[in-house]
Amino acid sequence: MTKNHVLVAVVLFALTACGGDENDDGNPAPPAETDSRPNMTGSYAVSGTMTASGNGRSDTAQVQDTVRIANDTTSTSKAALRLDVASLGCGPRARMSAEKAFTVASTSCPLPPKNGCTYTLEYSQGSGHRDGSGTLFVTLQGQLTARCNGGTAATAISMELTGSRTGQSLPGTRDDALTGTAPTSLRDTMDRLALSARH
Repeated sequence: MTKNHVLVAVVLFALTACGGDENDDGNPAPPAETDSRPNMTGSYAVSGTMTASGNGRSDTAQVQDTVRIANDTTSTSKAALRLDVASLGCGPRARMSAEKAFTVASTSCPLPPKNGCTYTLEYSQGSGHRDGSGTLFVTLQGQLTARCNGGTAATAISMELTGSRTGQSLPGTRDDALTGTAPTSLRDTMDRLALSARH
């Protein structure tokens, strides 16, 4: 092999070793994870239905409330979200599944005590997306467990909510604009339907 051939071989080897933006298979390196959460975050005035089922009974009522969607600050993932239902004071964790869609993760949500009972809402599944007009569609399923006077009762809960974004929330603020619209807030309706389903 001549010196020129050796020199060319060394240069080619060095270029290959440096790699540039290519992987071992010669394909470009994948781009960094895109953060599309701003497509979903914000406050939404929502309305829809809530269904409670238990002891062979089922009851559905109309509801309206405020849902706030924010980045989940407990995760480093650029797909992690946290939902907050104003009248419940909490909501499930979620993860972006598309540019304008998310899926709900299993989340335990303790609710404030009421009428001498303590409540826990276990979100088991759900999803949400925004359509071309910006309307939010959310479905949430889970189980409400009530503990009263030493007794425990569980009620299956399902929510179908739709609404429009009302604006970005300032850090540290709560969106309670519709919380006082009893009996149509989610919390008041949940308490009533759960009681009805248990009897």
